[in-house]
Amino acid sequence: FIRPDKTNDKIRLSPWRRFALFGLALGLALGLGLLVGDRSTNTTVRGPTPFLAVLPLSYAADDIRAADLAQSFVDSTITMLARLPQLSVMAHASMMEFEKEQASIRLLKDKFGVTHILRGNIETRGKELRIRSQLIDTASSETVWSEVQQGQLSNIWILQDELAASLLSALSIELQIADKDRLVSRYTESTEALTLYRQGLFMILPPNESKRVQAARQLFYRVIEIDPEFAGGYVGAAWSFSLPILFNNSRNPGEHLEQAMSFAEQAIEVDPRFGAGYVVLGFSQVLSVNKVEAVKNARLAAAIKPGDAFVQFIKGMILILAGLPEEAFAPLNEAIRLNPLETRAPYLNSL
Repeated sequence: FIRPDKTNDKIRLSPWRRFALFGLALGLALGLGLLVGDRSTNTTVRGPTPFLAVLPLSYAADDIRAADLAQSFVDSTITMLARLPQLSVMAHASMMEFEKEQASIRLLKDKFGVTHILRGNIETRGKELRIRSQLIDTASSETVWSEVQQGQLSNIWILQDELAASLLSALSIELQIADKDRLVSRYTESTEALTLYRQGLFMILPPNESKRVQAARQLFYRVIEIDPEFAGGYVGAAWSFSLPILFNNSRNPGEHLEQAMSFAEQAIEVDPRFGAGYVVLGFSQVLSVNKVEAVKNARLAAAIKPGDAFVQFIKGMILILAGLPEEAFAPLNEAIRLNPLETRAPYLNSL
């Protein structure tokens, strides 16, 4: 990755960058209101790439263990499948909103370009776990594949691997060796760490509130404690130190910038496959006016993790701040397409 130049402790901004920082910060600060006001952005599937929506798993009201496992399983499944360039997967935050609104298959197809829906249910019996899954083609509303994974509760991730392999076969997606390695390798085995990471990214928005950013930072610190080999905690911490600089809320911007870069570098060192480490490093670099390195790292992050709305969003912001706003349209539109109903993420404002 591109290492930053740490010899300059001061943050010097050109008039253009000061204007861009102010405009972007204002847009992010007002993000919640604008997004809630209009969700009618048209999003279409690009070319033949399937666009998959993974609906929350259903479970019996008295099955407490299934209730605990359902959300983590779906979140982990989305995270796993979103790594593949041959498939687009709607972000987990949007799917949770769809569950609240009880969205129809037609809405997912016509408004958001979803081509397939994965849905199912989960149940536990003693130490046994059973997951039933169905794949629906939104064009015909017909079930084109169904399967049951069954095994020990302790082998839930093995069942997930089996589900992913069967699903991709049903979608006629052939994996290369590199894709297979990417699919089966996990960012973390801890569902708690993954959940707290997601909660931290949610909590940090809108990012102009210092107390909100600090609270999110504590969540990211907790993620690092739970699983120091999971890059997400370092990514979140780096992001939390960069945002106060953007909003001019930092009393020690030079020190905070160093901390942001340090956490980003740790994320890359721990797991370069996570991708988001490069984009948060790029964001701290663009704040320190290392424009060329920032853009390189942003593009690298998107190449590693093209299906991550968070990565695409920050890549777009980096391009804006680097003086390349015309190139920011593609990643920002992709972030909106992948995560169209995330009410706290100011994608439209940046766009």
